[in-house]
Order: sequence, then structure tokens, then C-alpha cells
Amino acid sequence: MITKTDKHHIYIKTNPLNGSKLSGTYSKATGEWKLPYNLGTLRELYALGIDKVRVHTLGSLLRTRYLAIDELKAMEYGPLKDSGLRSYQLEDVNFIVNRPYAGIFNQQRTGKTPTTIKALEQIGGTVIIVCPASLVLNWVDEIQRWSTLKPFAYVGTKAKRLAGLTEFGLGYTFNVLVTTVGTLKQDLPVLKQYNFGTLVVDEAHFLRNYKSQQSKAVFELSRGIGRRYALTGTPAVKHPSDMYGILHMLDPDKWSSYWQFTKRYFDVVEGFFGGFDVKSFTNDERQIEFEEIINVISIQRKRADVMKWLPDKQYQTIELDMEQVQRANYNSMLNNFFAEDANLDAPSVLAQLTRLRQLTSVPEVFDLPLGPKAKFINEWLENNHGEQLVVFSNFTSGLNAIKKELKESKVGMITGQQTKAERDTYVKKFQAGKLRVLLCNIEASGVGLTLDKAGTVIFIDRHYNPAQNEQAEDRIVATTEGSNNSALIIDLVCRDSIDYKILDIVKNKRSITEVVNNYKNLKEWLS
Repeated sequence: MITKTDKHHIYIKTNPLNGSKLSGTYSKATGEWKLPYNLGTLRELYALGIDKVRVHTLGSLLRTRYLAIDELKAMEYGPLKDSGLRSYQLEDVNFIVNRPYAGIFNQQRTGKTPTTIKALEQIGGTVIIVCPASLVLNWVDEIQRWSTLKPFAYVGTKAKRLAGLTEFGLGYTFNVLVTTVGTLKQDLPVLKQYNFGTLVVDEAHFLRNYKSQQSKAVFELSRGIGRRYALTGTPAVKHPSDMYGILHMLDPDKWSSYWQFTKRYFDVVEGFFGGFDVKSFTNDERQIEFEEIINVISIQRKRADVMKWLPDKQYQTIELDMEQVQRANYNSMLNNFFAEDANLDAPSVLAQLTRLRQLTSVPEVFDLPLGPKAKFINEWLENNHGEQLVVFSNFTSGLNAIKKELKESKVGMITGQQTKAERDTYVKKFQAGKLRVLLCNIEASGVGLTLDKAGTVIFIDRHYNPAQNEQAEDRIVATTEGSNNSALIIDLVCRDSIDYKILDIVKNKRSITEVVNNYKNLKEWLS
């Protein structure tokens, strides 16, 4: 619907995607819209189905004829148009450059890293990037690949770190410092002395634990930095309130109090084990307000929307019967658990649940005979001759036990104790077909690895965090246009066990803590 005010011939059209308004002058004679031009306006035009527009920029008429959207894009992107980035990445670069703070919440493997690097190159100045330890060298490699920026890996011994800082800053050897949140916490007084112009926090969902010392270190550093950007494909890991830490980092003045934040948007009730639990949105109005705020300050792209060639992930759950001695031990552990449950607090409950999960998935760690899951993997390898396989588990000790039982000799393993170089070696061998099986710890392999030579992933067990599971699944999904590999996700579960309960939790993206807090009768839940 188009409306107008006759005095200024201003036309307003509603964006059907979010209800926002786009205004500008319109000529009946030529059928032209004349609008202030920026990236936000360009996105509005896409949504409204307008493909040509007359544009004013820098106070001067750009052209006397209609300008097609593609032409606008070419002018807006300038030197970036031949950068190798996809069109949506170019839009995202401009979104970042034109905002002092923003969330880049695109799904995994949509190219958040090169997008951010290109934006940093345009912004200029000195940069500090805080990321997981496993991604430090990956950031350094990607910065060197995509830009002329000069990265420095601020890791290793303190002497090594401080020696590198002497060469850091504009006009010096390095202008991008890449470090871990643990190192940041340790060296915060030193790093605060440097005049960083931009802060990037990768895998920023860890800020949901806003009271942790690591989060507090990020918050303290961010207050003195003009530009702040948070990258994560899962800004709300378990609940929308998880986003408070990210919001506080981006705009600490607006989001200064977690309590005020939760009271405004969510119902808050007393928790079963003490404290309080944040529940659903207070009402639809508050939910809409919250979502609009997030939409304004962030980019949120889904892989399926920007990479339409991607194959759908297919899921299969396979039931296995426990071995007789395994079942006997499971029942015994379960009975002992409930005999003592009157004195259990939430952490103790979670610890007991973890032991039950280990017993079903990798009984070998309890010095029990080989369980059914290792046998299944051997059978799969026999029945799928020549195909490569990725196996995920939370328990590295269990993966070691399984490795010993596999009949296949070409087996590699990725764990949290390895260096990046060691992990990269296994990935390269797997992608080159020199390894048939790659056994992976979920947390160690969830980000930064491409394993798309495999079409199948087997989960021996799932991580409590749904985001970790999704990231692990995506390791085998090819993101190169034209690839046609399938993506089969197999969950192995033991019949009549905790496996089903945990799988239900993670597939419905719930929190195990939430479940424990709400299941006062754990025995009934586990039965």
C-alpha cells in the first residue's frame, strides 16, 4: 500500500518483512523514487520489490536515469566487487563498516570470518580479535589470505607475547592482535594500554555466562574501544536471555543490568535448586520489541537462504541393545543413583547423568567389554565399502577405546590436547582420502574444520549444548556451490537408556540444566 502527503509528495511503503516504513520523494511524471542511499535503504528496496531507483549520494545527483539495483551494488561495494566474496557477504561488509557495533549472527560456514576481515580492512586502525584457542591460527591464516592486514598471534609464553607487542600498532609490523579469552583475562592490564580501534569477539556465545571472569575481561576491555563486533552462529544457545552478555558488550550503557533486562522481557520464577529461572517472554509485545532490537543491530543469515544448493541433512536414529554385563552395570548404577538422590544438588545430578551416558556409549572406559556402538561402526565400514566416516563423541577416552577395536587401519583422531598443526594434518589426510575414519571430540572439532569428503556422521553421544552438536554436524556439509554430497547424521542410542532422553533434549534445543531443574522426579524421567 502506498500513501502520500500532498505537500511534499512523500510516499511511504510498508516493508512486508518487518513492517518498517520506507519514505522518499516520488515523481508521477517519471515514476522515480528518490531516496537517501545507504545499505539499509538498499535492503528495504529488495524487500519491497523495487528494482530501479534514482539516488542521491554525497549531496549530488548521481545519475539522471533510473539506477538498477545491480548498479547500486557495484558502486556501493567499490573495490570489494572483485574480492571473491559472495554478494550477501558484500552486503554484510557494508553493514559492519557503517556501524560502530554489531552482531554477526550468520549460521556456521556462511563465511563470517572473511566477511569480517574485509570489513576490518576497510575500517583500518588497530584491531584485537578474541577467539577460542583452536581458532587463533585459523584467524591469522584467513587474515593473510583475505587482506593486507598484518596479524599477530598473541599466544604462547608471556615473554613471547610481550615481545610481539613491541612491534604492534599503526606503522609497525602488526596491526591485528589475535588472542584467546584466557590470555586476555591474564594480560588485561597490559592489553588495556593499547589504543585498539576495533574489538572482534568470535564464538561470542560464551558471553552468556556474563558473570564469568573471562566475560568480565571482555567487558572491561570493550569499554575503551570505539568499534565492537560479536560473531556467533548461535547467539542464544539455550534461551533468548543468553544474549544479554553480547548486548552488554556491544552497548554497555543501554544494557547495563541483567536483572532489568530479564524483568522487562521474560517471566522469572524461583529455581528448583535455588536462584531463579528465566522462562518465556512476558508477552507478545515484549517479544516483538526484543526481536526488533536484535534485527536492528545484527545480521542473521541462514545457510539455506544464501546457499540454496546445500543438501538437506538427513537424520537417522539407530537402536542398539546393550551387552548383558553392560546392562547389569547400568541398572546397578541407576539404582545407586536414586538411593542417594535426596542429597543431590544440580551439579551432582549432572555428574551422575554423565556417568550413565559414558556407560551406554563407551563402556570400555569402565573396563567393561566392547559395547555395541564400536561393533556398529565396524559393521558400517564393512557394508559401505570405500566411503569415509566421521565419528563424534564427548569422551576422548571412549574414542581411544573404540579406535583400538576398529578393523579399519586408516583411522585418525582429533582431540582437544592436539595443536592446530596436528589437527590440520589429520584434516588434510582425511580430505585427501588417506584416512577412512576420523574420530573427533565434539568440542575440539566443532569449529574451523572442513570434513566434507564424508557423507555420513555418527554420533556415539551428543553434547549437552545444541549449538556444539549443530557445528559438529556441519563439518561434513560442503559449502562450495555445485557440490552434491549428501549429509547423513546417525545417532546411536542404547535401548531403554538415558540416550533417548539426552537426544530429545538436544534435538529440541533445550538445556539439560533446565530439564534437571524441572524434573523433580528424576527417576520417573529416566524410566
